[in-house]
Amino acid sequence: MIQRILLVALLFLCASCTASYKYRVDNPSSKALRSNKRIAITTSEDGSYGEKIYHGTGKTLSYEIREELRNYSNRITIFRDKENLDDFDDDELESFDYIVVPEILHWEDRSTEWSGIPDRISFSIEIYDSQGRLLKSAKLQGKSRSMSMTSTDPEKLIKKPLSDFLRSCF
Repeated sequence: MIQRILLVALLFLCASCTASYKYRVDNPSSKALRSNKRIAITTSEDGSYGEKIYHGTGKTLSYEIREELRNYSNRITIFRDKENLDDFDDDELESFDYIVVPEILHWEDRSTEWSGIPDRISFSIEIYDSQGRLLKSAKLQGKSRSMSMTSTDPEKLIKKPLSDFLRSCF
């Protein structure tokens, strides 16, 4: 009997100890993006949860995107002073093949290891061509495991959904 209780408890803990991800991908163009192109990445406003602003998270998201895009191109520029497509003039747009515009929608950094409340992140990503036409877009979400003996960070929830999305684009 005790073995069964321990087995059920172990299964419950294992089920609650994995991160989960949700995706909503919109592909206005079913055509795949091409590798080795010039790519610009804008920088989102920093993420927040309630009144708390997590400074530097917009820059962190842009750097994570750049790291994942390096699988497809080595000609990548991050613009810290631009948040969206409207911040580019026509000449700047034409100097890139793709413009990636991320936006942090939700950023929740919790003390999961002692509270049991998971970290959460939600962000959107849009990819435009040099003419300003939307090519690909997605809303990506991640939630950390609720049981953890170590500290987790929302940054760790970016890589998997981002990697999956970009793999579907190229």
